[in-house]
Amino acid sequence: MALTSVSSSGPVPEYPLGIGSPMPVQREPLRWTDYALTILLHAGLLTALYSACYCFGLLDYLPEQARLLNWDGNNFYSIAVNDYPTDSKLGTNAFFPLFPYWWRLTGLDAVGISILNAIWAWVGAGVLALTFGLTRRQLLLLLALPSLLFTMVPYGEGLFFFFGALLLRGLHRQQVALVLLGLAGCCLARSAGTTFLPAYLFAELLTWDRRKSFGRQLGELLAGILAVVAAVVLVMWLQYRRHGDALAFYNVHSLWGHKFHLPETLLNDSAGINVLWLDLAALVVVVVALVACLALGVRWLLGLGKAHTDAPRLSKAVLFSLGYAVGAGYFIVFYQNPDIVGLSRYIFASPFFFVILAWAWQYQQTQPRLWLGVLTACVLVATLVGWPWYFDNFMPLEATWYFVLFTLYCLAFLFIGKADFRWYRELSVGLYGINLLALVYMLNLFLEGVWIN
Repeated sequence: MALTSVSSSGPVPEYPLGIGSPMPVQREPLRWTDYALTILLHAGLLTALYSACYCFGLLDYLPEQARLLNWDGNNFYSIAVNDYPTDSKLGTNAFFPLFPYWWRLTGLDAVGISILNAIWAWVGAGVLALTFGLTRRQLLLLLALPSLLFTMVPYGEGLFFFFGALLLRGLHRQQVALVLLGLAGCCLARSAGTTFLPAYLFAELLTWDRRKSFGRQLGELLAGILAVVAAVVLVMWLQYRRHGDALAFYNVHSLWGHKFHLPETLLNDSAGINVLWLDLAALVVVVVALVACLALGVRWLLGLGKAHTDAPRLSKAVLFSLGYAVGAGYFIVFYQNPDIVGLSRYIFASPFFFVILAWAWQYQQTQPRLWLGVLTACVLVATLVGWPWYFDNFMPLEATWYFVLFTLYCLAFLFIGKADFRWYRELSVGLYGINLLALVYMLNLFLEGVWIN
């Protein structure tokens, strides 16, 4: 994938991510009211589909208090009611405080806080759509991503998504206050500090402009690092005052076996075939992000000796999102090895995938070979789970058909950004319908108590 460079001087545009022209398809920018109506349409369709499937016996469970407290929801509820435990070895210490403390402040039950979580995420999606000039169809497609179910239950993803959207808008428009607020909010909502720091450094260093004030750029860089560190230190203090172990959240992950080790076997997914395709799709995103980061990093290093080094033709929001995806993939592959469960939650239930996909849509306007890179990544991740000979409970021909469908699903996302594609509207509607059905199905699995995290 060829990555070009231009000067970074001048004001930051509202829409372009730095590759090609502004987002195509629409002839004039949409207003926030257009996006608000699109989000309301999605909320109505989601509610109607779930209730209809339940009425006709296709789904078994409604989002009730007890069922919404499955898995991590119960841990967040425990912190909201009782604060962190006095035993530093309990798994509750692995969860960060912003969401449960906010839950306590609202006084809502599990149903109410789940609705509020969804609203936080939808508002964040609206901020991203407005910032990066998405079309209505593109926004609908992203809102229906199956992994966004984690923003609709009593988890920290709703707030994480919202603050992540603020962070990305701040990075794109060079608004330091939004960047600091987004960094601090995200790192208080989830254990993201170790992923955010390298991603933030990557974005800042690759957009460093020698023609601008060194002191100001260094000050902004240090302020962002301080925001992340301050958030993590606050979490450490909150836990230390309860049981005296400031590193309890780290130690709990160690007890869960989240330690570095190189892959020795084929990758697998403890959530089973229901979630495997989503986690593999997230791994495709990680592979593409890794290749992009390597290409951009090499170009930056080669330009260090030049008199004037132009910044990459990319927004800081894109660079940060690519770095985040690589960091999330690194943690899952090397710290959960060989289990990749949860990768789709880290990638697709975050605002950073929205920006990566918006970049891909814009990038392919000048580099149409991007689909070949995605195709190669799909083949690579298929081999990592044993295709075609060792794919669990599948004959080679069955496994091949499975991954053909999987690859077509991944490639379909790219063509939603091509206004000149003949079947653009039909494909976008069809893909939205598939994702919406999968979202409803995954939500029902969660309410049933099935492990999908």
